[in-house]
Amino acid sequence: MNKEILKQKEGLVEQAVDQKELEPEPKTENNKPVKQEQIETKESLNKTREKLNKTYEEQKPNPIETKDQIEKQKKINANEFFDVAKSKENNIKLSMIDRTAEFVGNTGSSQEVRDKTAERKILEVIKALGEIGDNLENIKKNVKVILDIGAGWGENLRNLAKELEAEKGIAIDKSTILSKRVKEEVGDKLIMVSGDAGEEIKHLKNNSIDLSMAVALLQAVNKEEKVKILKEMGRISELVVVVDELKRDGLGGFRDLFMNKLYNAGMGKYKVLKEEDWKEIFKEAGLVVVEEVFNKFGKNDFVTVLKKAEEKVEE
Repeated sequence: MNKEILKQKEGLVEQAVDQKELEPEPKTENNKPVKQEQIETKESLNKTREKLNKTYEEQKPNPIETKDQIEKQKKINANEFFDVAKSKENNIKLSMIDRTAEFVGNTGSSQEVRDKTAERKILEVIKALGEIGDNLENIKKNVKVILDIGAGWGENLRNLAKELEAEKGIAIDKSTILSKRVKEEVGDKLIMVSGDAGEEIKHLKNNSIDLSMAVALLQAVNKEEKVKILKEMGRISELVVVVDELKRDGLGGFRDLFMNKLYNAGMGKYKVLKEEDWKEIFKEAGLVVVEEVFNKFGKNDFVTVLKKAEEKVEE
């Protein structure tokens, strides 16, 4: 073979070897070559998996419970609330004001006046309940536990519990007593919880009460408190009943000033509200007047039945 030709062949072989060394080693998996498209797909999947894992870790609930979560778990149902109040009843120590009020309330004609007032107002409540598209017998079947906030000495609650044949009634008031007559008539079916109504009902679970009622309570607090109390009533109750006033006469104004010295220091005279003002407050609290039951009675009273906005009864 010609020496020149041999040199050329050797040069070509060396060039091929050099070129091969420059090329990367083909990747293999299980001794089989892996195509570039497969490598890119696998890298893409790994990136997606990393993103998903990161998202999962971020969304995973924190095992350490927050204060709000702990408080929510502590909330109790109506029967537990009733039993707790019952266990505390015998240990209540009355202040001198409460003892005086108990004596006056249970020995004079004021009890007769309160009974007549309660009879008149609860009759209107029953009428209003009968107008919400459900007959009263069905309401009786569904209303087993009633809550009356700002209950005074329990006359309104006693009358409504009787009319609806409720199993239990819970009265919340700054006072610590049910009237003697109420206790005699209802026995262990009603219990008084002493305290601020807006604070006490925070201990109850959502929808744990069948019906909550406020009679002449909201008139005594400012708009912010009205909304706050109504929101809580809507949270814990299937039905909310409000009995209040649309205007105050001159004598009522003087009563306001006197009573607020005892119970609502700084409130002074109650602010007069019109029907549209009340409805605006109900709306702000997330409640609606059920089938437009906003009944006026007497000189300046009204009774209305409310539900949470999303649960409004269709006509």
